Amino acid sequence: MNQNALSLEFGCSTEWNIENSDAIASFVRPATTLQLDIVLPKGLAAPIDFPSLDQMVLPGDSLVLAVESTVPCCEEIAALTAQWFVEQGSQIEHIAVVIADGDAAVQEKVQLAITNLLGKSIPVEVHDPDDSDRLAYLGANFDAEPIYINRTVFDADVVVPIQRARADGSLDDFGSFSMFPLLSDRQTIGHFYRLGSLCKSNGRKKLRAWAEEAAACTGFMTTIQVVPAGGDSVAAIAVGTSRSADQLGRQVMNELWGNQAKVTEAELVLALLVGGANQNWRGIARA
Repeated sequence: MNQNALSLEFGCSTEWNIENSDAIASFVRPATTLQLDIVLPKGLAAPIDFPSLDQMVLPGDSLVLAVESTVPCCEEIAALTAQWFVEQGSQIEHIAVVIADGDAAVQEKVQLAITNLLGKSIPVEVHDPDDSDRLAYLGANFDAEPIYINRTVFDADVVVPIQRARADGSLDDFGSFSMFPLLSDRQTIGHFYRLGSLCKSNGRKKLRAWAEEAAACTGFMTTIQVVPAGGDSVAAIAVGTSRSADQLGRQVMNELWGNQAKVTEAELVLALLVGGANQNWRGIARA
């Protein structure tokens, strides 16, 4: 065990330093220094079970990057992804970003990162589940319930989701299409995150089937799965078909974050949520 003072980071910018002792056990995962500008372009050019992602985009096609706000380093990953598509021939005027489960602070960071990297701004929108004018109707699911999706995503020719990888057993694990409820209307999001449905195995299967159906209607084919490391950094990136990338991201996630801590005899347990975008009930659900 490390004999130095124990540093605990949580929230947006808070840090505790605690004198280490034999009575304290730390299971904090270390931060990584993954070179995103090298790893991400390689993944986009050679995804799993899919040709290079630029082959999805034809001249004149509109491209939307649907970014989950809790993705670590989301602004850098969004900017690098936009840059890669521009370098492959996509017109910057036809690229936009939609942020799921985000706020103005995340929007500003993403916009700034893109402008700094590309030298030009592109539309960056925070999805509002309460704005009916910004929602499009896809159809009805197997229970005849309406399926709504963000209108910018609906109108796009190509959508590339950038998602946070989930570990097996995470309460907000809806398979490789977890972006759907986050980009839908308030009622649908509430339905997916209802504790009664999440705690029942048949309820979870039903929600996953609903998410898959909505994703098929939307045209989600590929995804960028980002595996978080300690300190809200990136451990790995999996790019490929929705199922293949989800499978690899889940595998790495389980290996890195599998519960190895024996805390049953502890008198006090501190579980830390690092990063501003994680300070909500969904962050607790993932933990």
